[in-house]
Amino acid sequence: VTPAIMWGNLNLLFWLSLIPFATAWMSKSNYQTFPVFIYALLLVFCGVAYDILRRSIVKSYSEKNELIHALHKQKTKALISTVGYIAAVPLAFVYVGISLTLFVIIAVLWIIPDKNIEKALR
Repeated sequence: VTPAIMWGNLNLLFWLSLIPFATAWMSKSNYQTFPVFIYALLLVFCGVAYDILRRSIVKSYSEKNELIHALHKQKTKALISTVGYIAAVPLAFVYVGISLTLFVIIAVLWIIPDKNIEKALR
């Protein structure tokens, strides 16, 4: 584990630790525009932090192996997620329901685990 991976992981964990607070605020406010906007913005930061961590892991390997191949496959899913979250930020001001729908679609995208990383670690 390199220092870049450690910092990338801490960065991701920090943003993820804020999700319960944003979720509670969004729920208590009955999904008003501003809390949904903040939640979407937080998810953008989580997506970017995940990509930073993923890139740090890939960069730390000098030779190509199955783990690097699996992480490259996740690049597309991570990019789709981040773009969806970026779209949800301004859409929260247009219609909150669109942003909430994007959150659900992206969650469904990630609910099925990627078996490639499991296989690579065996």
